[in-house]
Amino acid sequence: MLTLDSASTDKSSLDQIAKALNNNQQIIAFFIAAFVFYLAQKHVDARFFLGDARNYWQLSSYILNFSFPENLRGYFFPLLLSPAKYLSETFPQLGFLPLRILQAIAYSYILSILLPNLFLRIFGGHATLSRRLIIPCLVAIFFPGLISYPLSDLPAFALTLSSIYLLISAEQKTSRAGMYSLLFAAGLLAYGAYNTRPIYIFSLAASAIAISFIIFSSRALSTKMLATLIFTIGSAAGSIPQVMINLEHYQSPSPMVISNVGETSLFATQLKWGITIQRYETLLDKSTEKASGIYYFDPVGEEFFKSHALSETTATVPWYLGLALSEPIVFSKIYLRHFINGIDVRDHVVYTTSPSIQKSLRSAMSISVFFLGLFLLLRTILKPSLSCSTARPQTLSKLFWLIVLVIPVAAIIPGAIETRFFFPLQALCYGAIAFKTSLPTSKNLLTSKTLLLALAYVALVSYSIVTTNASMLCRTSIVFESHKAVETKPE
Repeated sequence: MLTLDSASTDKSSLDQIAKALNNNQQIIAFFIAAFVFYLAQKHVDARFFLGDARNYWQLSSYILNFSFPENLRGYFFPLLLSPAKYLSETFPQLGFLPLRILQAIAYSYILSILLPNLFLRIFGGHATLSRRLIIPCLVAIFFPGLISYPLSDLPAFALTLSSIYLLISAEQKTSRAGMYSLLFAAGLLAYGAYNTRPIYIFSLAASAIAISFIIFSSRALSTKMLATLIFTIGSAAGSIPQVMINLEHYQSPSPMVISNVGETSLFATQLKWGITIQRYETLLDKSTEKASGIYYFDPVGEEFFKSHALSETTATVPWYLGLALSEPIVFSKIYLRHFINGIDVRDHVVYTTSPSIQKSLRSAMSISVFFLGLFLLLRTILKPSLSCSTARPQTLSKLFWLIVLVIPVAAIIPGAIETRFFFPLQALCYGAIAFKTSLPTSKNLLTSKTLLLALAYVALVSYSIVTTNASMLCRTSIVFESHKAVETKPE
């Protein structure tokens, strides 16, 4: 009798613990993820800032006193970094601790709460404490550099997630004041994402379209127009500091981020580089304090570049589009290799300290995880609803939001690839693994459809591994004499 009572008491206690964990899963996941991210940053020990990371960290000193140097392209990300930079400058003994804490907290919220909640609202799924920790853990494994260095990729994605979440929430508001406030904030954050990474201008435009055709599709035309207008006003409000910067340095009241290489836009230049460069990495040699650009050239692209004498051609977007349309097969093959190199996260710390060619196991793991997530994500979108009347609208809505979130990835595929550019797509695939995975039954495993999917999965993973390993053989290293890998001081 005592044994039965004891067992009953133990079961009751376990049930209460399980219920408490489930009720507080977001808070618990947040603290665990923050701890994981802090440990990942300690492991990476990011003290050698180069390129964009160095620029953003240095420029964050100029934001709070409203002095905008000419090399400040966008103001939004340096503004986000400014609290950590202020503490590091005011208390030098803290070193990079304020930055690490800021990144651990911010990215923990984004990846354990915001992204899961938005994923569940758009694509559905089941959330538990353990499932909420899958995305942070996979990011810590495959992208520890993104959560360690002050880089714009993850913040821009996070701002877009926040904007979309506010847009979806606005439709559910019963009060007009609440709805308009969320729409205004969504517009401001969408502009912030663009200002942080200009490639997100496509997500901003797609979000504006979604207001009428997806979010408020069942509302009156006047409501759709007013909602879009308020979102646009929010974006315009976010652009005011950028207009001030452009007036000071370029005598132009433009709200756009002006980023040129000489007289050519950075985006057009990236497109031109992408014809010959499959992939780009930065290698740090701490022993010699040298930084090298590692370029993985595409033999087919190089031959095309030479045969068409493109070296002296001034790059513009219309010129590139005409060139790509004139040779669709050649460019399709180039883009396929770019895509495969983009999903191969072997350069996980961004500024890698050992050649990526030595990381074939990590490469195979990252590709395998990506395609597993991609299969689950596509199944989620294409799986019909129980109700035939709602199947098509639900599918179109999921597909549209997927496009909004990954269109920056699609837009950058023609350029010189860095794997961090693919983070939005990778994060959504991690979300599919976290919230759309279910244990298969023996009945499901033996179907011809499952076997065909398994074969397709193995074929895609194998082909991608072979392709990216072949890319590793086309490696050229260029030492940047003007960029020594000296330790960055918090100042």
